[in-house]
Amino acid sequence: MMILRQPKPFWKSSLVKMDTGKDNRSWYLIYSKPRSEQKACLHLGEQGYETYLPRCCIQKIRKSKRILLVEPLFPSYLFIHLDSQLDNWAPIRSTPGVNKLVRFGPMPTPIPDHFIDQLKNNEDEQGLQTIAQPKLKTGDKIRILDGSLAGLDAIYQTTKGSDRAIIMLKILGQLTQVELKTDAFVPI
Repeated sequence: MMILRQPKPFWKSSLVKMDTGKDNRSWYLIYSKPRSEQKACLHLGEQGYETYLPRCCIQKIRKSKRILLVEPLFPSYLFIHLDSQLDNWAPIRSTPGVNKLVRFGPMPTPIPDHFIDQLKNNEDEQGLQTIAQPKLKTGDKIRILDGSLAGLDAIYQTTKGSDRAIIMLKILGQLTQVELKTDAFVPI
Protein backbone atom coordinates (compact mmCIF):
# COMPACT_ATOMS: atom_id res chain seq x y z
CA MET A 1 0.00 0.00 0.00
CA MET A 2 1.40 3.35 -1.05
CA ILE A 3 0.63 6.49 0.96
CA LEU A 4 0.83 9.77 -0.87
CA ARG A 5 1.49 12.95 1.06
CA GLN A 6 -0.08 16.10 -0.24
CA PRO A 7 2.40 18.98 -0.54
CA LYS A 8 1.53 22.09 1.40
CA PRO A 9 0.30 25.02 -0.68
CA PHE A 10 3.27 27.24 -1.57
CA TRP A 11 1.64 30.34 -0.09
CA LYS A 12 1.46 28.77 3.39
CA SER A 13 4.78 27.03 3.83
CA SER A 14 5.83 26.14 7.33
CA LEU A 15 8.97 25.95 9.38
CA VAL A 16 9.72 23.29 11.96
CA LYS A 17 10.53 25.40 14.98
CA MET A 18 12.74 24.30 17.86
CA ASP A 19 11.19 25.14 21.22
CA THR A 20 13.62 27.48 22.96
CA GLY A 21 11.05 28.72 25.45
CA LYS A 22 11.20 32.22 23.98
CA ASP A 23 9.76 33.20 20.61
CA ASN A 24 11.85 35.92 18.96
CA ARG A 25 10.22 35.42 15.59
CA SER A 26 8.79 38.35 13.72
CA TRP A 27 7.31 38.83 10.28
CA TYR A 28 9.42 40.65 7.68
CA LEU A 29 8.64 41.86 4.20
CA ILE A 30 10.38 40.46 1.11
CA TYR A 31 10.50 42.33 -2.18
CA SER A 32 10.41 39.76 -4.98
CA LYS A 33 11.47 39.96 -8.58
CA PRO A 34 8.63 40.99 -10.94
CA ARG A 35 5.82 38.40 -11.02
CA SER A 36 7.95 35.98 -8.96
CA GLU A 37 6.13 36.07 -5.61
CA GLN A 38 4.92 32.47 -5.92
CA LYS A 39 8.33 31.24 -7.05
CA ALA A 40 10.02 32.96 -4.09
CA CYS A 41 7.42 31.59 -1.68
CA LEU A 42 7.87 28.05 -2.99
CA HIS A 43 11.69 28.11 -2.85
CA LEU A 44 11.78 29.70 0.61
CA GLY A 45 9.35 27.04 1.86
CA GLU A 46 11.58 24.30 0.45
CA GLN A 47 14.45 25.76 2.50
CA GLY A 48 12.37 25.52 5.68
CA TYR A 49 11.29 29.14 6.06
CA GLU A 50 7.73 30.04 7.02
CA THR A 51 6.26 32.37 4.42
CA TYR A 52 2.94 33.98 3.77
CA LEU A 53 1.68 35.24 0.41
CA PRO A 54 -1.77 36.85 0.70
CA ARG A 55 -3.75 36.34 -2.52
CA CYS A 56 -7.01 37.69 -3.85
CA CYS A 57 -9.37 37.05 -6.73
CA ILE A 58 -9.45 39.94 -9.20
CA GLN A 59 -11.79 40.57 -12.12
CA LYS A 60 -9.96 41.60 -15.26
CA ILE A 61 -11.12 42.27 -18.78
CA ARG A 62 -9.38 40.33 -21.54
CA LYS A 63 -10.61 40.45 -25.12
CA SER A 64 -13.87 42.10 -23.97
CA LYS A 65 -14.56 39.23 -21.54
CA ARG A 66 -14.58 39.39 -17.78
CA ILE A 67 -12.30 36.78 -16.21
CA LEU A 68 -11.36 36.02 -12.61
CA LEU A 69 -7.66 35.73 -11.77
CA VAL A 70 -5.96 34.77 -8.52
CA GLU A 71 -3.15 37.25 -7.91
CA PRO A 72 -1.02 38.40 -4.98
CA LEU A 73 -2.76 40.99 -2.82
CA PHE A 74 0.50 42.98 -2.73
CA PRO A 75 2.24 42.48 -6.10
CA SER A 76 6.01 41.83 -5.71
CA TYR A 77 5.77 41.39 -1.92
CA LEU A 78 5.48 38.44 0.47
CA PHE A 79 6.07 37.91 4.16
CA ILE A 80 8.60 35.70 5.95
CA HIS A 81 8.61 34.68 9.63
CA LEU A 82 12.12 34.77 11.07
CA ASP A 83 13.88 34.53 14.40
CA SER A 84 16.32 37.40 14.73
CA GLN A 85 18.87 35.23 16.56
CA LEU A 86 18.40 31.61 15.47
CA ASP A 87 17.50 31.71 11.76
CA ASN A 88 20.11 31.91 9.00
CA TRP A 89 19.16 34.95 6.91
CA ALA A 90 22.00 34.59 4.38
CA PRO A 91 20.29 32.20 1.90
CA ILE A 92 17.18 34.39 1.59
CA ARG A 93 18.64 36.95 -0.82
CA SER A 94 20.01 34.29 -3.19
CA THR A 95 16.72 32.37 -3.30
CA PRO A 96 15.16 32.25 -6.80
CA GLY A 97 12.45 34.90 -7.10
CA VAL A 98 13.68 36.98 -4.14
CA ASN A 99 15.06 40.45 -4.77
CA LYS A 100 15.71 41.63 -1.19
CA LEU A 101 14.38 42.01 2.32
CA VAL A 102 12.68 45.39 2.77
CA ARG A 103 14.68 47.65 5.07
CA PHE A 104 14.25 51.03 6.63
CA GLY A 105 17.79 51.81 7.69
CA PRO A 106 20.44 49.12 8.17
CA MET A 107 18.16 46.31 9.38
CA PRO A 108 14.95 44.78 7.98
CA THR A 109 11.94 46.21 9.75
CA PRO A 110 9.57 43.76 11.48
CA ILE A 111 5.90 43.78 10.52
CA PRO A 112 3.47 43.77 13.49
CA ASP A 113 1.96 40.32 14.15
CA HIS A 114 -1.55 41.80 14.36
CA PHE A 115 -1.27 42.97 10.72
CA ILE A 116 -0.53 39.41 9.52
CA ASP A 117 -3.24 38.00 11.81
CA GLN A 118 -5.74 40.47 10.35
CA LEU A 119 -4.79 39.42 6.79
CA LYS A 120 -5.17 35.72 7.67
CA ASN A 121 -8.54 36.35 9.35
CA ASN A 122 -9.76 38.11 6.21
CA GLU A 123 -9.28 34.97 4.06
CA ASP A 124 -12.14 32.87 2.76
CA GLU A 125 -12.21 29.05 2.69
CA GLN A 126 -9.94 28.94 -0.41
CA GLY A 127 -7.30 31.07 1.32
CA LEU A 128 -8.14 34.18 -0.73
CA GLN A 129 -8.55 37.68 0.67
CA THR A 130 -12.10 38.92 0.58
CA ILE A 131 -12.20 42.33 -1.03
CA ALA A 132 -15.38 44.35 -0.91
CA GLN A 133 -16.52 45.42 -4.36
CA PRO A 134 -16.95 49.17 -4.71
CA LYS A 135 -20.55 50.34 -4.76
CA LEU A 136 -21.55 52.29 -7.81
CA LYS A 137 -23.12 55.69 -7.33
CA THR A 138 -25.41 57.58 -9.67
CA GLY A 139 -23.27 59.26 -12.31
CA ASP A 140 -20.37 56.76 -12.24
CA LYS A 141 -18.99 55.82 -15.65
CA ILE A 142 -19.24 52.17 -16.70
CA ARG A 143 -18.24 50.03 -19.68
CA ILE A 144 -20.65 47.43 -21.07
CA LEU A 145 -19.03 44.02 -21.60
CA ASP A 146 -21.80 41.70 -22.77
CA GLY A 147 -24.55 41.76 -25.35
CA SER A 148 -25.14 43.90 -28.41
CA LEU A 149 -23.97 47.02 -26.55
CA ALA A 150 -20.57 45.52 -25.60
CA GLY A 151 -17.71 48.02 -25.71
CA LEU A 152 -19.88 51.11 -25.18
CA ASP A 153 -19.44 53.47 -22.25
CA ALA A 154 -22.46 54.56 -20.25
CA ILE A 155 -23.48 56.26 -17.00
CA TYR A 156 -24.77 54.25 -14.04
CA GLN A 157 -28.13 55.39 -12.61
CA THR A 158 -29.50 52.90 -10.08
CA THR A 159 -30.06 49.23 -9.30
CA LYS A 160 -33.31 47.53 -10.09
CA GLY A 161 -33.74 44.40 -8.05
CA SER A 162 -30.80 42.25 -7.03
CA ASP A 163 -29.28 41.57 -10.46
CA ARG A 164 -30.36 44.42 -12.77
CA ALA A 165 -29.37 48.06 -13.15
CA ILE A 166 -30.56 51.10 -15.05
CA ILE A 167 -27.94 52.96 -17.04
CA MET A 168 -27.95 56.00 -19.31
CA LEU A 169 -26.56 55.40 -22.79
CA LYS A 170 -26.01 57.99 -25.50
CA ILE A 171 -27.79 56.71 -28.63
CA LEU A 172 -28.08 58.94 -31.73
CA GLY A 173 -27.03 61.98 -29.70
CA GLN A 174 -29.65 61.54 -26.95
CA LEU A 175 -29.40 59.93 -23.52
CA THR A 176 -31.57 56.83 -23.30
CA GLN A 177 -32.36 54.70 -20.25
CA VAL A 178 -31.38 51.06 -20.66
CA GLU A 179 -31.82 48.16 -18.24
CA LEU A 180 -28.95 45.65 -18.01
CA LYS A 181 -27.81 42.77 -15.82
CA THR A 182 -25.31 43.97 -13.20
CA ASP A 183 -22.70 41.48 -14.40
CA ALA A 184 -22.84 42.89 -17.96
CA PHE A 185 -20.75 45.99 -17.13
CA VAL A 186 -17.81 47.14 -15.04
CA PRO A 187 -16.89 50.52 -13.55
CA ILE A 188 -14.31 52.53 -15.48
